[in-house]
Amino acid sequence: MSYEHEALTKSDEIYKLVIENTSDYVSLIDEKGVYIYVSPSHQALGYDQADLIGRSGFDLVHPEDMARVVSILTTYVAKLAKAKLDDIIGIKKDISRRCINFRVRDIKGEWHDIETTPDIVKNPFAHGYAGLLISKDITSRKKEEEALRNSEEKFRILSQEFHALLDAIPDSLTLQSPDLKIQWANEGAAMSVGRSISDLTGEYCHRIWHDRSDPCDPCPVENSFITGKPSRAQVTTPDGRIWELRAVPIFDEDGKVSKVVEVGRNITDIKNSEKIRLENVRLSLASKAKSDFLANMSHELRTPLNSIIGFSELMKQKKAGELNEKQMRYLENVLTSGNHLLRLINDILDISGVESGNIELALERISVAEIIDESIMLIKEGASARNIVLKKELHPALEFIEADRLRLKQILFNLLNNAVKFSKKEGGTVIISTRKEGDMVKFSVTDTGIGIREGDMGKLFKEFEQLDVGISRNYGGTGLGLAISKNLVELHGGKIMVDSRYGEGSTFSFLIPISSK
Repeated sequence: MSYEHEALTKSDEIYKLVIENTSDYVSLIDEKGVYIYVSPSHQALGYDQADLIGRSGFDLVHPEDMARVVSILTTYVAKLAKAKLDDIIGIKKDISRRCINFRVRDIKGEWHDIETTPDIVKNPFAHGYAGLLISKDITSRKKEEEALRNSEEKFRILSQEFHALLDAIPDSLTLQSPDLKIQWANEGAAMSVGRSISDLTGEYCHRIWHDRSDPCDPCPVENSFITGKPSRAQVTTPDGRIWELRAVPIFDEDGKVSKVVEVGRNITDIKNSEKIRLENVRLSLASKAKSDFLANMSHELRTPLNSIIGFSELMKQKKAGELNEKQMRYLENVLTSGNHLLRLINDILDISGVESGNIELALERISVAEIIDESIMLIKEGASARNIVLKKELHPALEFIEADRLRLKQILFNLLNNAVKFSKKEGGTVIISTRKEGDMVKFSVTDTGIGIREGDMGKLFKEFEQLDVGISRNYGGTGLGLAISKNLVELHGGKIMVDSRYGEGSTFSFLIPISSK
């Protein structure tokens, strides 16, 4: 045997050894797609060589992949059968560049993904050419790739949702590097300074929020980089906003702080609300102290004042002897001033009682007509002196209500007294009326007096408030009557209202329940 022949024999043996021991599926098919050779590795699919040789290789191909695989392989084999020698090399190069992925069925009917590199070789068993298929089972790899794609898709979706969540948070979130530059920011951070996220990236936090060339003192981010621990701080930006800052370090594999996340919350409104709350507490305590003081002082003043009024009444009745005209005039002045002062003290006591919650209503069944007549009697003399006509317009079906007799009379007196007091010089008319509105009764006092300017309407029911100095000087009063009336109406579970035209007159009305049940 010649050296060349021996080498070829050895080469054939080596090729056979490699093919028969490779894990790849090696096969030859003729121009009709029939197996003319299969490697022993096909046993991994459950097939012996005898099961496949002489059988169409396309029988194992998945129906969905069949047309594509048949078209590629048989087309090239057919081309070679008819090709001239010069064309063969080009056809072989063309198919060798193809890599076909398709599915084949094992003997159990399960599908395997394979990746095939085709080639065209001379048919060793007959004239012409055969298709050489070297295939790898990539089923496991495909599953891993599919799992990876699914994992990447889930991560992408989670990442989108996570970023959407971060952007939805109104707080400012930034990720900062050791040089204190912003590497990432959420929408809340951008909105807090009226900039875009891209404007913040690469910038310094202290420049963006504080307009400083150096870090703030304290700077929680800087502190976290130094200590490796979470850090907090409260700072005020140049625009007056108060920020609560919290920095949390992120560590690298070596345990060093590589980045710091800073969360900034605008607590300006919270701080202002707290200030308002504390101020309200202070004002409430001050108001209570004022009410307690006024109540104590009013009682102290009323005791000697009652004595002054009492003894003055006795003197006026000439119990202690006769008085001349001048003495009687002086005595009338003392009584008038004393009674005025007593009314003022009683009003102060009422206001203090309402504010401190010490006034309790004594509800009883009251005749509407009777309580109105009693109230009119109190101001009848004053109305007559001012040339004012008093009229009543009472709802016929409204006979009785449940209310505190003393407090209801006090409300009606205050409204009637004001209607008379603020009348015009030439006199006028005052009408007191009642009307039923659902389960409420509406009392109204209408006058033809001086009326109220629109700009003064908000002052009406405030304590010690007069509309202007001229009214206070010309008509007198402390400004407590309407404030007391409003509080007493509200104690009954009602509300008071006013309608007025300046120079034409006013109507003060209040609603209270007909029954307390």
